[in-house]
Amino acid sequence: MYIEKIEIDGFGKICNLTINFNKGLNIVFGLNESGKTTIQWFIRGMLFGLKGGRASKDGVPPPLRRYKPWNADIYRGALEYRLNNGELYRIERDFETGKVCVYDGMYNDVTSQFTSSIEKGAVTAEKHLFFNEACFDKTGFIRQMESGIDESGKKELLSRITNVMETGYEDISFRKAEKALKDSIIEYVGSDRSTKRPLDRISLRLEELKKSRDNLINSREVYWEISKKLDLERETIKITGEKKDLLKNAEDFLRIRKEVEKCRRQIRELRSILSEAFQIEQNLKKASQELEYFEKLRFSTHKETEIKSSTIKRKEDNLKITALKKKRKVYVAGMAVFSLISLLLILTDFFIKNSWIKISSSIFAALAVLAAFLASRITSEREKSPEDYDENPSGELKYDRYIEKVSSVMELENNLKEKLSRAYIITGIGINSTEDIKNILQKLEKKYNDYLETLRNYARDMTGGNTSIIATQDRELWMLDMENVEKPLSDSDIESIELMLDYKRKRIEEEYTLSIQKITEYEVLLKTLENEKDELQKIDEEIEELNQKKRNLESLDFSLRTALEVLTQSSKEIQRDYIPMLNNKMSSLIGKITGSKYNDIRADEKLQVRAVEPVTGKVTNTNILSGGTLEQVYLALRLSMAEMIENPEEKIPFFMDEVFAHYDDSRINSSLRLLEEISSQRQIILFTCKGREVEAAARVCKDGLNIIRL
Repeated sequence: MYIEKIEIDGFGKICNLTINFNKGLNIVFGLNESGKTTIQWFIRGMLFGLKGGRASKDGVPPPLRRYKPWNADIYRGALEYRLNNGELYRIERDFETGKVCVYDGMYNDVTSQFTSSIEKGAVTAEKHLFFNEACFDKTGFIRQMESGIDESGKKELLSRITNVMETGYEDISFRKAEKALKDSIIEYVGSDRSTKRPLDRISLRLEELKKSRDNLINSREVYWEISKKLDLERETIKITGEKKDLLKNAEDFLRIRKEVEKCRRQIRELRSILSEAFQIEQNLKKASQELEYFEKLRFSTHKETEIKSSTIKRKEDNLKITALKKKRKVYVAGMAVFSLISLLLILTDFFIKNSWIKISSSIFAALAVLAAFLASRITSEREKSPEDYDENPSGELKYDRYIEKVSSVMELENNLKEKLSRAYIITGIGINSTEDIKNILQKLEKKYNDYLETLRNYARDMTGGNTSIIATQDRELWMLDMENVEKPLSDSDIESIELMLDYKRKRIEEEYTLSIQKITEYEVLLKTLENEKDELQKIDEEIEELNQKKRNLESLDFSLRTALEVLTQSSKEIQRDYIPMLNNKMSSLIGKITGSKYNDIRADEKLQVRAVEPVTGKVTNTNILSGGTLEQVYLALRLSMAEMIENPEEKIPFFMDEVFAHYDDSRINSSLRLLEEISSQRQIILFTCKGREVEAAARVCKDGLNIIRL
């Protein structure tokens, strides 16, 4: 595997940076604080994701927070790498949202093919390199050493080399692991000679709990008895609820019966009013016809008036009496008034024919007054001139009969209004005619029939076979004659039923209150016993928990002892098989780095690392070697470890950070030649801040070197 390109949109102090790497040796050159470490963490984050969470004990924030962009809102990037078989992959990761997309060489989304987690998203390196992040960190990432290697630093390097020879990992110590296992057995399980080991304490506690449990079992019987009583009272509450429902149905039934009686009375009274109003209408119709007859008198009276006027004029001419002229004028005026009355009668007759109900009583009153006034004037004139007016007594008689007929019509109108007012009082609805009464009667009859149908449904539901036992026992509630819902009920019957229902309601409420009191009493008792019940439950839970702990401790004891045996055996096998191979590879690499000055590094039976001194040929402890030599040994160790544990089909890339910090020029040149040789098989990305290393690499590697300057 080798990385072809990285695109940093925003990561730490770097933004909008693209770097292309070649397949062999790459050198990233930049001064201190130029972003070399940031680029390393970006590559690592793209391959494995970055860990979030809380800061460490010394206050250092986790990588995900540490490399949040300084001056940009974008926290993301992309990385392209190619496998040894030629397959190309592109990773796009947004560190802010955690979204990760993986594309193949044809830009098909293949994210689902890789293991994913909520914290880090999809991780491709584990599948392609067969390395997890921790293993890759111990092999592929070789970070910068301290600026100076003192005695403690040398001891650290020697300790790492020794750990590798014992366990295969530089930071895992077999001796420490062995001691940790033995301490764990004593601390978490105990030894055979221990009397207060965890298993003993658990067994003692289990005995105490079993005794307490037996005592609590006895009080459980009382608890169950009270629980049964409580259930009975709750059932009583349920039955009382049925009674309440039954009572409510009875009240609804009675309410509808009352509405039925109300409708029945309204229908009866409205029918009576309708009959009387209809008779009045017939009389009004007859009176209207008679008024038509008297209307014809207007024409005959007019002719008589003309004749009378001619006679008066003739007498006036003959007698030449001035008084008679005055009488004539008065009579003519009377005739004019009479003509006006006739006109009003015509209008009256018109309104009577079209809407007799709407004629205002005030019009008839005015006509009556005017007619009376005219009659009085005529009578007065006749008294003054009887010889003239007594000649036509039939016209006056007809007029009197007409006035009587008008009075009769007015009286009929008043009677009709009285009937309609009574209908309004009964129904509360404005009524203007018998047609309105008929319409209201139809609605009332429909309402009456609907009520009856509702009552019949009530009767079927409440007296049918699906009623409960409670409903059957309380059939006295149905003193409402449910089978004969059309039978009238008197006010006294309704009052008696209401009193009975009120009595039932009080009894049901008393039963309900008594049951509530008992339930409260039982619940208080149960709550008191509940504490013991809870205590028993807690004891059972603790017993189960302790039994589980006992099983776990026994399993832990077995596991720890087995692990100790396996670890011891594995350490022996590693020393026997793995360490010689590692020593051979380390010796080969250190020989190339030191120019064959050191060709043999080994460990004795006590795992003391020694090297053959090139000048004297004597075996020497590596702790007396220089810091530069120790770093070379450390580099050889990391390269050897990676070569031995990686997948032969997929070489991992190396990321080296300031590994030549304590090398002289000669060792730098020899180390670069070794890296150039290794870069033919795997990608190497070297980070440095020293120009001499870049110049040396340019001389040694020539055309195969890729230098990236930050």
